[in-house]
Amino acid sequence: MKRIRWKILFSIALVATSILLHLLHYDIFRDSHHIFLYLLGDLAFLPINVLLVTLVIEHLIHKQEQLLMFNKLNMVIGAFFSEAGTELLKLLRQFDANPGYMEEHLVLNKDWKQGDYYQIKKRFGSYNPQVDIHKGDIAHLKAFLSAKGNFSEASGKSQSIGI
Repeated sequence: MKRIRWKILFSIALVATSILLHLLHYDIFRDSHHIFLYLLGDLAFLPINVLLVTLVIEHLIHKQEQLLMFNKLNMVIGAFFSEAGTELLKLLRQFDANPGYMEEHLVLNKDWKQGDYYQIKKRFGSYNPQVDIHKGDIAHLKAFLSAKGNFSEASGKSQSIGI
């Protein structure tokens, strides 16, 4: 009720201010013809003003909703990977048909410079892994994923953030 009340009071205040300004204008210039002429012109542009304001506000609200959704999604992804991500990556690595590529090109060194990280990122951005289902332990992967399948219910995080 408070939410609607302040809107009504605000609307009344704006209309009263407009009336007072028009009365002041009439009191100073004594020209009602001029007041009504511009009032009609302002009313003619009102639908265009409403359209522009509506489009801008709708766009801003949509962008804000997208940002909130991405933040929520990042929280869920982060929670999942903190819970299961490292182990899942280890299990999936077993199915890589060319596991030597990773070991050959990703040798960590404490003397790395910024450019070294950029080169590794570039190299792995173009890497196209091939999956060989017979190389890894599919039963263990299935058991792991089944155990983590109730992640959203077990953590309670996805319900609390509205996903």
